[in-house]
Amino acid sequence: VDYKTDKILKKDITKKAEKYIPQLMFYAFIVKNIYSNIKKIKLKLIFLNEPDFSFEKIVSSNELNEFGTTINNIIKKIRLKEFSPNLNHCSSCHLSDNYNKCPVK
Repeated sequence: VDYKTDKILKKDITKKAEKYIPQLMFYAFIVKNIYSNIKKIKLKLIFLNEPDFSFEKIVSSNELNEFGTTINNIIKKIRLKEFSPNLNHCSSCHLSDNYNKCPVK
């Protein structure tokens, strides 16, 4: 469970939750590594401004293993100083200007 202070409308929960899935997956990955016999973990977001609005997703052990592989690949790239810009989020990035233009492009 993770609690968020975002202001949110019910219709936007799933879209907003997608932004937080990697964070929840990381928490679940750590739990799975501590308790290796776990087969499934429920991820849950609760929005404090609207506690009746929540998001849940159940992930399997296999999904967490795949996520672990992704994490390890990212760590390897960081160690090798291989950084690729992620331009998919420019419209929501706090560094973009009012016209959603990325300063790195």
